[in-house]
Amino acid sequence: MIRTFGTRLTREDDRHAAVLDACAGLMTKAERKILAWLKAEKDWTAESYAPVYRDLGLSSAYFRMARASLDGKLKSVSEAAKLRVTDLDDRISHKTRQIASKKGGITKAKNRIKALAPKIAACDTKVFVLKEKIRTSKTDAARQRAIVSLKQQLDKRRDHVEETEALAARIEKLWFDIHQHTRKTDSLEYKRELAKSAVSDPSICFGTKDLFLKQFELEANGYASIDEWRKEWRAARSSGFGLVGASAVPSGNEMARLKLRGDGLFNLELRLPPALKHMAERCFVTGGNKVYAIDFRRLSFNHGHDAVVEAMARKQPISFRFCRDGRSWRIHVVIDEVQPEPKFDDRMGCLGVDFNADHVAATLADRFGNPVRTWTIPLVTYGKTSDQTLDAARKAAAELAAIAIEYDVPVASENLDFTAKKQRLRDDHGPAYARMLSSLAYSSFDAALASACCRSGVWLKRINPAFTSLIGRVKFAPRYGLSVHAAAALSIARRAMGASERMPAPVGGELKLPLDGGGHVTLPRPARIVGGHVWTSWRRLNIGWKTALAARGRTGRKSRSPATDPLPKGLGSAPRRRNCPPSPVGQVRGAPG
Repeated sequence: MIRTFGTRLTREDDRHAAVLDACAGLMTKAERKILAWLKAEKDWTAESYAPVYRDLGLSSAYFRMARASLDGKLKSVSEAAKLRVTDLDDRISHKTRQIASKKGGITKAKNRIKALAPKIAACDTKVFVLKEKIRTSKTDAARQRAIVSLKQQLDKRRDHVEETEALAARIEKLWFDIHQHTRKTDSLEYKRELAKSAVSDPSICFGTKDLFLKQFELEANGYASIDEWRKEWRAARSSGFGLVGASAVPSGNEMARLKLRGDGLFNLELRLPPALKHMAERCFVTGGNKVYAIDFRRLSFNHGHDAVVEAMARKQPISFRFCRDGRSWRIHVVIDEVQPEPKFDDRMGCLGVDFNADHVAATLADRFGNPVRTWTIPLVTYGKTSDQTLDAARKAAAELAAIAIEYDVPVASENLDFTAKKQRLRDDHGPAYARMLSSLAYSSFDAALASACCRSGVWLKRINPAFTSLIGRVKFAPRYGLSVHAAAALSIARRAMGASERMPAPVGGELKLPLDGGGHVTLPRPARIVGGHVWTSWRRLNIGWKTALAARGRTGRKSRSPATDPLPKGLGSAPRRRNCPPSPVGQVRGAPG
């Protein structure tokens, strides 16, 4: 597993900042020249590019590291473009379905208008006849009956005309919506083509594209002159460089070499390129060549000291990344940390994990698949920055890994397709809910959980997420008094353990499905199909469940649970009955035993 450990230069090393600035300027300039070379499709041979790094004052080793650093950046851009293409395909497909749906609405409206036209004509005919009858009536009673009939026909005609006008207005609105969706689809298709070109031919704007565009509106972006912008632009283009490790070198890196001090700290020797030899602190001869270097002393890696020492002892490659932020330079050490190979062993049970909108539900199941204890870990990502989301996901993942270590059990989670999940959320719950449960939150938590389990030596098993929430809602929530999320986590753990997922026996031929906010929905149990997969019945029940929810949404009904009290904020949405002791498996984080 690749791990990165960083440290910040102290004030004693401020004199080295000028050296790192100059080195970063040379390395980023080399990357730009290499990118231009590759874009020009020139032959990449040592004889052809040797004059380039000699003119820059770099050694061949530094130039190779610049090429390796650029290759990593280009690969990152290409992979990001692949994700962008997938996302754009999903959005274009969604827009296409919206256009088709609105065209279907137009067709239905037109057909309805055609059906109303003869009805309006029939009303007009009856109105004319009734008017004549009123005019020719010889008695008051006959005249009054004709007047009443005339009013009824006029009301009916007015209703038909108003419906026709409303349908015409709806058709106009639908055509406008189709026009807007078509424009958006064209824009998305153009962006998709750009993303596809970036997959096969990635490119980089050194210094970021946003900063580059600010030069065209200096005053609006707070710049007094173009020189002030140019200074910031050059600083952004040379804000860091990397030195790739090599296993052939005993120290793990050809240009940067760590040495362990007697006091447990590190010294770092940075060998300078020929163009910066005048900035060196010392010079020595090795292998018949003069080497110019500077030394960074008393470096500490508080969160990875042992891992770095082990990597040095194994003589494995050690890469370095030098980055400058608003305060000073930071030195990052990148190593491939060897982790113990975990094994899936569910003899002590399994910890199921269910990711939700504002929390993570975890349920510990024993070796028979029965719930032992549940946890609710808050994880609100809506409205937070990507860094805040990542930090919250890592803390939740670390807590889950600690629970797995404490009970000596593996962890089971859903193997989610983030793009499909986002599409399903948008279709089922609307864009607001889809934003809240965005793919960023899912992918951040999934990566954090995998990393935490790997570091802790805990086996992480990802299972098919099909119908886990429905199974937990039907089978385990009523039986054990669990919330629907804790019940879903239990079904995840049981699936990882290979436990049975048969549909429970109905009471009176019907199944009760509890709702999130209280109350329940009653559905008939689907007929069992002989020889069919167990998920077949769950799939048919899921269709009825969604139909029932849609019907409740149309009628505007709300859950009625006057005898329930909500749990405290942040501890989930499962209600607890008044005057009843809590379930022994319904404990949340921080609760005793």
